Parts: sequence; C-alpha cells; structure tokens
Amino acid sequence: MFNEAWSGFLYLCSLAYQALVPCTLPQLLMVKTINHQQYLGKWYFKAAVSHREADIQKFRVFDSMVFTIEEAANDTLVLTGNMRMGEDCIKQSWTYHIQPERDDMVMEGNTRAG
Repeated sequence: MFNEAWSGFLYLCSLAYQALVPCTLPQLLMVKTINHQQYLGKWYFKAAVSHREADIQKFRVFDSMVFTIEEAANDTLVLTGNMRMGEDCIKQSWTYHIQPERDDMVMEGNTRAG
C-alpha cells in the first residue's frame, strides 16, 4: 500500500514538474567553441525528431543513412552520406569550410550569407 501511494505521489510530482518546466529548445553551439575533432568518424541516422511535422516529412523517404565526417585541408570538413531510398542507394558529399571570423560553417556551393 505504501509503495503504491509513494509511486503515485512521485508520478504526480513528475507531471507537475513537466507542466511547470517544459523542455526547452536546444541551444545552438558556436563553431568557434566546438572541438571539430570530436565529430569526425562514422554516424548512423536512425530517426528524426522535430517540433514541426514539415521538418520530419523530408526524412520519411529515407530507409537508413550512414554519414562519415572527415577533416580535409585548410579548415575544411567533408560530410559523406550513404542513403537508401527504396531500392536505390545514393552517395552524396558536402564540403563545409570553417571560417575563424564567423560563428558558423559555410557549405561549399551555398551562396546564402549567415
């Protein structure tokens, strides 16, 4: 009896806490403060999560993905993705330039200013 009452009390406390202190959006990290070496290697994409359905919709067609991040010359990172869409396997690479005077990375071929 005591265990059930205690369990119920803790459950109500956790519900009240979630109502008063909801999850906050993740804070974006500045490129200048990130150790780029820690992200090198192979990454497996298993699921997409977002607050907006439109953000998730573009990932629904992918069955599975494997990404590799490698460091290239002159403050450059190369992201290579192997993705399966239905019966097709797609391999694509993106090159990101780390610029010390900016707070973000610039994707090669992307003309948008950040």
